[in-house]
Amino acid sequence: MSTQPKWEELSSPIEMRGVTFKNRMMRSGMYEGMATERGEVTPELEDWIARQAAGGAACIFPGYTNVCLPRCMPYQAGSYSDSHIPGLTKLAEIIHSHGAVAGLQLAAAGRQANPNLFFSDAEAVMGPSAMGPSPLYQAACREMTEAEIWQAVEDQAAAAARAKEAGFDIVLPNAAHGYMLAQFLSPHTNMRTDAWGGTPEKRFKFFEETFRAVREAVGPEMLVWTKISVEEPWDDGINLDEAKIFIPEVAKLVDAIEISGGTIVDNVFMMTRGEIPIGTLRKGIGGSVEGISAELVDVLYGIRDSVKFEEAYWYDHALALKPLCGDTPLILTGGHKYPATMNQIIKEGTADMLSLARVLAAEPDFPNEVVAGREDPGKCSSCNKCLVEVVLGNKLQCFLPEPGYTHA
Repeated sequence: MSTQPKWEELSSPIEMRGVTFKNRMMRSGMYEGMATERGEVTPELEDWIARQAAGGAACIFPGYTNVCLPRCMPYQAGSYSDSHIPGLTKLAEIIHSHGAVAGLQLAAAGRQANPNLFFSDAEAVMGPSAMGPSPLYQAACREMTEAEIWQAVEDQAAAAARAKEAGFDIVLPNAAHGYMLAQFLSPHTNMRTDAWGGTPEKRFKFFEETFRAVREAVGPEMLVWTKISVEEPWDDGINLDEAKIFIPEVAKLVDAIEISGGTIVDNVFMMTRGEIPIGTLRKGIGGSVEGISAELVDVLYGIRDSVKFEEAYWYDHALALKPLCGDTPLILTGGHKYPATMNQIIKEGTADMLSLARVLAAEPDFPNEVVAGREDPGKCSSCNKCLVEVVLGNKLQCFLPEPGYTHA
């Protein structure tokens, strides 16, 4: 005699474009720092993704891949060269072997490029508009030319084609967290007055051209998702009102929308709310991340109350934006720890799937245990040491002391 799972809605399958997801939990593209300098997949990265995939999430995204040079982070997997396809193929095969759907996240650094990671003088920090040095990398950004903008569109499409060749089911160009797609959407970083900026419609042009090119590159059957910022750490950046303008247009171009917020180089803790590990940050002073200074640490200490952990901290944004998505599923990330709350979000229809990152770094088996009826919250303490360590160039790991929490 079969019984319904305790968390029925969270454990239920969902189908998109003929692809079935066994439950409503997915592993977000959390950066691991385990690739080679040139972006090739390593056995260590394969092992990490295998452990994540075995944990029961319906869909696994490895950490985001760089569609072009320069890079934002060291030891970041690449999708900018055909030489990356064999390693990416192995990751897709590993994910599929555990019954999960395989997704690949694509990103271009733009103004978030780290000059200390340049391979040649041909690389440049550039974005929609010229800007002063970023807080984290202390690198000024120059304005992209028309030709460079169209090349950036092609870079995303070419990377998407490589993801398809590697066997991934989903390709997700990242329009969140301050990467290039987000830079064009944001009025803070896009101050152009040509066809690519000046109004919300013109700021949306780069996103639209990119996703049309990606769809053409992968064909009509492959799932195309996006992750998009709905809040940024500036008064003149993307906010909920801005998001309400572009989300209906985004929904026409993609098969699912994952919402998030914050940026890497300005306020990373906005996207990973919790503690600010001051001592870990101080270890980076004088290292390869130019902006980590005693002054920056003091500034971050001053904003600690504004980034405190809250359960499902983008929930209110999802509540406002879900009705604007039409039939396009909305995926909610950020602060999912309590199974009862997670199930309620799916049950009430505020989101169609939930995206997990830090909680799975701490407990890869969390989805399996939730499906089996677990009521206890995820054990991730939101200490954010995992986040800061990868920014400093170290490998992703959980710092909770209890045995069994870290990957071995």
